[in-house]
Amino acid sequence: MLRLSHVSLCVGLFGFAVMGSVYAIPQCTAPIVIYQVNNEVHVAAEMECSLLNGATGSVQLSKKASASSMQSLQSGVTSAPCFPALVGTLGTTLKYNRTYSGRFVVTAKNLSCYRNFSFKTPTIIISAPGTPRVSNITSTSASITWSVAAGDSNISYSAAIYADNSATRTPVSTVFVKAGKPRIATFNKLDANASYTVVVSAIDTNASNSPLASQPVSLTTPP
Repeated sequence: MLRLSHVSLCVGLFGFAVMGSVYAIPQCTAPIVIYQVNNEVHVAAEMECSLLNGATGSVQLSKKASASSMQSLQSGVTSAPCFPALVGTLGTTLKYNRTYSGRFVVTAKNLSCYRNFSFKTPTIIISAPGTPRVSNITSTSASITWSVAAGDSNISYSAAIYADNSATRTPVSTVFVKAGKPRIATFNKLDANASYTVVVSAIDTNASNSPLASQPVSLTTPP
């Protein structure tokens, strides 16, 4: 319990309630802002920073949010935020196209308060890979290349070849290419004088429209 003389000095800084010894820091009623700097998401109070010396902010993340309580995720802030706290990093601790909620806690000495927040991370949309280009066709093998899918740097690929005379859509062979690796795939153990269809799919766990397939291309192996 603070002494009465001390309480009188805190008028305008702390609300004082005798019952339960509850103290309210202004950040509890001040607006908060959620903003993105590069891939990092932060939350902070929008108020006069000098009101509380030595205060710090922290985040308790629950990773659940309702659409009705969602707040916008801004790109940076127009002025210096007060007591900023790191929520997480997009692509690692925070997934794209997800909703999150949490509690922003401001602590000053032995006093603290909190504000709840919720937000949705950005949505990544990727483009389809380029139509595969066929080369080096033999009676038992064929190679393809394709142009990059745009939208993110974390795109990998799945290249699949299907036999046209097959009753099912199970690929004869599938080649996976990791992000950043040369975009080339070679299919072996093909039948001679047979028709096939090749499709390349872009795969990105960050994207809302993944996987996304290219236009199909046909090829026929020689006898």
